[in-house]
Amino acid sequence: GNLDDPIYTEVRPISGFTQIEPRRGEPATSPVEVWFLYDQRNFYITTKVYEDHPERMVVNELRRDAAVNLSNNELITVSLDTFRDRRSAFNFFANPIGGRGEAQTSNESQYNGDWNGVWKVATGRFEGGWILEIEVPFRTLRYPATREQELRNFLGGFNFPGDMVTTPVATFSGGEKARVALALIVWER
Repeated sequence: GNLDDPIYTEVRPISGFTQIEPRRGEPATSPVEVWFLYDQRNFYITTKVYEDHPERMVVNELRRDAAVNLSNNELITVSLDTFRDRRSAFNFFANPIGGRGEAQTSNESQYNGDWNGVWKVATGRFEGGWILEIEVPFRTLRYPATREQELRNFLGGFNFPGDMVTTPVATFSGGEKARVALALIVWER
């Protein structure tokens, strides 16, 4: 639950999010920074959440899979649509003290809270907010079988055209590395 690894200074976070509620489309009232990272076995989602009034946060649930109670807490939810069908997802959610849960969603509305994926969570606080680190082994998720051309087409949508998809990542800028990490996170390595 801290940002002491050098990767957090090497890779710029994603920020500039907008609201869903209460004012859809307006800038978020408090900044949030998000990093998507991966290695050979896991992918990582890290968030740094700034709070104007951290003393007002509702954080009182530590039980795993206590979805109803967790939904009444400060909460980060990550939904991964690994099949890219906009109907199914693996959902991971956690609060600032490490209360967490996971579920699967299929056909847009069928919620399976009984699914127990293997994953880790770490949290921490800083003056003015909190940090959440999620680690999900790739083996926890399922993916569709994919042809190389489909992957190339997908990466093209992230501004990695043609043979750029085979360029060594080490030569990429920080922004390009963040884009490719975000793009590849849903694909089987």
